[in-house]
Amino acid sequence: MRDDGPPAGYVQFAAGTARVVCAEHLADSVRAALADTTLYEYAARQPAARALAGRGTAYAVSLPGTTERVVIRHNRHGGFFAPLLARDVPVAGISAYGTIAFTPTSYPGRSERFFREIAGVDILAAWAAVDTRVQMLHGTYDAVSTASDHAKIAAIVNGVHPGRAEHREFEGLDHCETRQQTPEAGRDHCGGGEVTTSVDDAVLEFIGRPR
Repeated sequence: MRDDGPPAGYVQFAAGTARVVCAEHLADSVRAALADTTLYEYAARQPAARALAGRGTAYAVSLPGTTERVVIRHNRHGGFFAPLLARDVPVAGISAYGTIAFTPTSYPGRSERFFREIAGVDILAAWAAVDTRVQMLHGTYDAVSTASDHAKIAAIVNGVHPGRAEHREFEGLDHCETRQQTPEAGRDHCGGGEVTTSVDDAVLEFIGRPR
């Protein structure tokens, strides 16, 4: 957790093992949802949840005590979608870990429709159009993404808006943000290494910087 607090309009707190930063007006609802489970498990068991199928299932639900609808999902392809979202919705910054600098193609067990719909996306052009702070984070034992892709994205953003993007490597972290002893362990046992808050701390520090 940050000692100097979150950005204006946000609060940070611990709920069980979760470290949370959320909009202030949703804090009580998020606390209630996390009372005895994870947000994802909370969403999955809500009778009125709308399941959104793709690479993984996301859920559109209302949080406890509010009618405000939110979408709760695992962290898949978030770094890819971030610059696309930023084209249409003003954002204060983008932080991505383990992302890619190309448009992915289909692979077994994943939604064919999803890949058809994004096939024409020029993701590097989307990054070039981003006019906000960008933080690219990557683990040296990440077997899914590459340091060069993160460096490429940062360079593209900085080429149009100098100084807006940064690229940082985390020694020994795998794609699942745990610290491994070898690259092979990062490849074969993603998430099975030492739990660390290094990435969380970096993101929270980024959020709290003056804009």
